[in-house]
Amino acid sequence: MGASTGRAAICGYYIKSLRTGEQSAARQVAPHIAHDAVARYGGNTYQGRDAVLARMSGKWPMTNTLRRAGWSEPAAQDGRMVVTAEYPPGIVMPRISKVVFSFGERDEITEVVHEMVPFPDRLATDEVPLVIRGLVNDALGNNTPMCLAYVSEDGEPVLSLRGSLQFHGPRQISAWIRNPEGGLASAIPQNPKVALLYRDNDRLITMTIKGLAHIEADEEIRRQVYDMMPEVEQTHDPARAGACLIVDIKSIQCLLSGEPISVEL
Repeated sequence: MGASTGRAAICGYYIKSLRTGEQSAARQVAPHIAHDAVARYGGNTYQGRDAVLARMSGKWPMTNTLRRAGWSEPAAQDGRMVVTAEYPPGIVMPRISKVVFSFGERDEITEVVHEMVPFPDRLATDEVPLVIRGLVNDALGNNTPMCLAYVSEDGEPVLSLRGSLQFHGPRQISAWIRNPEGGLASAIPQNPKVALLYRDNDRLITMTIKGLAHIEADEEIRRQVYDMMPEVEQTHDPARAGACLIVDIKSIQCLLSGEPISVEL
């Protein structure tokens, strides 16, 4: 991240480190935390950059819970940046949390407040609920990697397990293809129609997603996708030589522990 990194990107790296404990994300955000920054979690206060970084990264009792949540894109509200999360069924705690970031004049984080807020009504069917974002983003960490279906260049159906799948913005899903000349990267320009399948037997969750995919060449988007995918996936392609796949979501059908969710975009 360069000096021009925006506040939304800084918040994104912070949230990735918070929910996964991954040190690579912590290193990205560290230069953007003020020396005298403060982080507040419940009744605890962490004072100073080192303390804030230590609380943000690594494994904590709540890390697995935060990992399973669906996190919104950072949004500006009243001069601060706000990220909201929603948790899947089975979490014995309020299912929504809110992280509020305050910044100084140098675009450094000066304060982070983690709040619990009431559970809202389900999002309208023309928006992707945060809980679905959480299922996709945590699929690999939950040992329920998603299966991507596409049509090969010779017209044959292909199924491919993908560990790098993550939401990219509110209506797209991204994946990192290690072999930029392999079957998937070569097939998408010929037929962009893809489908994704998620299944968690333990939590009785089934989800299918349909969309149109393309190979993204923009270097800034490629960097964002690479940086936001799970760290273990990054280690398979440290040179960032792979191809960046972006899926524009068209529909989602999900049975969430008995609760049906249908999204049309």
